[in-house]
Amino acid sequence: MYVEFPLIVVSCFYVHFLFTQSLPQADGVEKDLVPLFKSLASDDQDSVRLLAVSNCAAIAKKLTPDFASAELLPIALALAVDKSWRVRWSVADNICALCESFGDAITKAELVNAFERLLKDPEKEVRTAAALKATAVANLVSAGDVLGKILPCARDLAADECEHVKSALASVIMDMAPVLGKEHTINHLLPLFLQLLKDESSEVNNHDSSDHTPANNFSCKALLFSFISMPGSS
Repeated sequence: MYVEFPLIVVSCFYVHFLFTQSLPQADGVEKDLVPLFKSLASDDQDSVRLLAVSNCAAIAKKLTPDFASAELLPIALALAVDKSWRVRWSVADNICALCESFGDAITKAELVNAFERLLKDPEKEVRTAAALKATAVANLVSAGDVLGKILPCARDLAADECEHVKSALASVIMDMAPVLGKEHTINHLLPLFLQLLKDESSEVNNHDSSDHTPANNFSCKALLFSFISMPGSS
């Protein structure tokens, strides 16, 4: 049925998502919706599995941490390595929602590793989506994970063959400074930003900040933020 009528399944999945949002905690979700969700999340159609990502985050919020870890985390991790790049893209795009739903412990133990793989994904669309979330995820994990897992990937992305990947990274990289602190920002983050600023692609080196400040002014603001706003700075 799913193979013959994928649009019907997608529509049902969307209704399932909306219904999940309105449910109270745990009981009805565990008994009735989780089995249905697990079936749909393994559907042959990638358009169905694509919707499983946002559903996973929504359902996990309604469950106890132990139940979510046992029943939904394996699905989330499988979706992060799905054979379809569109599904992996959706995981990268929704990674913060997944981290919020599963909580700090699972984020630091499992999801940061999945995110690291997404930053290294062979598809440029997935790497771009992940690069845009690099700072947001950095705020959810330890400085050690940022230094050991996210920044090494960021160094590779700063030399990526795709301009969109580098541009995505350039738009968020210096916002990681508060997580790392002054010393690590100077030693690790600043060289990355300067590398991106000197990139031969105008899409990368002229990337504007969210308030449309020109790139050179943005770099100055970023540097001032790095040096002035850190605890212990004078």
